[in-house]
This record gives sequence, structure tokens and C-alpha cells, in this order.
Amino acid sequence: MAVPQFFYRDFAHYLATQGYHVWTFDYRGTGEPLKGSMRRSAPLMWHLLAPLLCPPFGYFPGERLGVIGNIPSAAMFQWRRFNLRVFAEW
Repeated sequence: MAVPQFFYRDFAHYLATQGYHVWTFDYRGTGEPLKGSMRRSAPLMWHLLAPLLCPPFGYFPGERLGVIGNIPSAAMFQWRRFNLRVFAEW
């Protein structure tokens, strides 16, 4: 979760060819379906909100902000590193 669905595209395709029913999705705030404001605001999330809000709260207070829910700081910074790499490729 919290990675764009294309990250698992090849794996999902492989499973489908093996007869498994496969469902991929983009978690709210990431990925393909976002052509509007949330996709454009991803840099705000990773460059400003995560670094500023995680230290004082000890977690990312996404529930208060109405995005992706509360997330432990370590997980948020791991996702941040991954998404900064992924979004740089887009």
C-alpha cells in the first residue's frame, strides 16, 4: 500500500497468467488515477508535510489532515524515500 499500482504490475501479470485473480489499486494519495490536485500536491506531502509534522507528533497526523490516515514516522519516511524516487521517474 501507499505505492502506485504500477509498482506491482509485472508481478500481478505473472500471477494472472498462473490462474490467480489479481486486483491492484492505488491507495488514496498516490498513483495513476490522480490527475488533479492530490497528484500535484504529492511534492507538498513528501517535501514539507512529512518532515515538518512527524517530529513534533511522533507520527504523521494524516487523519487530522484528511489524507492517508495516521502513519508511524518510520513508515512515513520510508514511503517518502520511495515516493521521491518514483515521482522523480515520472
